[in-house]
Amino acid sequence: MCSFLLTTLRLLNLTHANFYLKQRGPDHTSHVSSGGFHFVHNLLSQTGNLSAQPLVTADGNVLVLFNGEVYNYCELGNTLRPDTPPYASDGMAILDAYARYGKQFCKVLDGEYAIALVDIPRRSLLLAVDPFGVKPLFVAEDGDAFGASSYRSGLVRAGHRKVRQLPANTLQEYSWLEGRR
Repeated sequence: MCSFLLTTLRLLNLTHANFYLKQRGPDHTSHVSSGGFHFVHNLLSQTGNLSAQPLVTADGNVLVLFNGEVYNYCELGNTLRPDTPPYASDGMAILDAYARYGKQFCKVLDGEYAIALVDIPRRSLLLAVDPFGVKPLFVAEDGDAFGASSYRSGLVRAGHRKVRQLPANTLQEYSWLEGRR
């Protein structure tokens, strides 16, 4: 279990925005700004090493926030990068799946998840919810402001007003214009 918040709003008070989200991931909190977005992640470490998020490609161009579990990450690792060590985290399979399959990456994921993936050079944001909607994902679109979170409270406390939950089995793509970062 963990929680995340992605927003284009200035986070004037991260402690306030993250208050309820932090309870779902008390072991580690990360906050990164990139591409005009704030990426906030709260981790509850259940096994292995801490895997701080956002997960980022080596070139820093693709960032992922993820809540859930990818059950088939070992098999994906064998397919997507057969001559390398196993993934340190199941979420790392998301980056490789996106690199190989593009915006259809979630079709190869078996699991329960809420994913927010930002591709900075393509100026693209992909939101994905697992086929059964086990892990909720909320989105807010307020004019030029945009946000996504694993819990409604994160968006509301960050200052978003128009919040809605994405339905199960959703892959939603957003693009942003030059002025909207």
